[in-house]
Amino acid sequence: MRASAVFPPAGLSVTEALIEVSDWLIEHTEDLRINLGDAKIPYRSGKQLASLYVGSESPAVTLNYLPRELLQGVRNLSDFARVLVLDKWMCNSDGRQAIFWKARRTQRYAATFIDQGYCFKAGECTFPDSLLRGA
Repeated sequence: MRASAVFPPAGLSVTEALIEVSDWLIEHTEDLRINLGDAKIPYRSGKQLASLYVGSESPAVTLNYLPRELLQGVRNLSDFARVLVLDKWMCNSDGRQAIFWKARRTQRYAATFIDQGYCFKAGECTFPDSLLRGA
C-alpha cells in the first residue's frame, strides 16, 4: 500500500491502496449493495482500488481547501488541467476532489487527487457529452 502514487498515463499524484474486499464484508455491510428498484445486488468480492484516508494522524499538514493566495504557490498546479482531461476521458460524474499537503518544515503545498469513485459515469459505463461533468 502506498500513501501517494502517480497515475502512470497522466503523471498525476493520487492516493491509492489495493485492498481485498471479502464476501464476509459484503454480506455484513449494507452500503456494499447496488439498489436497482426493489432489488439489492451485492458487490463482488476481490481486489479493489481505494483512496487512502488522510487525516490528523498524517505526518504532513493536510488541508481540504487552500486560500487563493496559497493556491498559486502549489508545487503541481499544472496537474489540475491534466486531471480535468483525465476526468473528461473517464467520464467522472462527480466534482474533482483534491487534498493539499506539505511536509511540516516546508513552505509549499502539493495537491493529491482523491475519490475516483464516480468515473465511468458512476459505474454505468456510458459516456454522455456534458461540458460540466468532471469539472
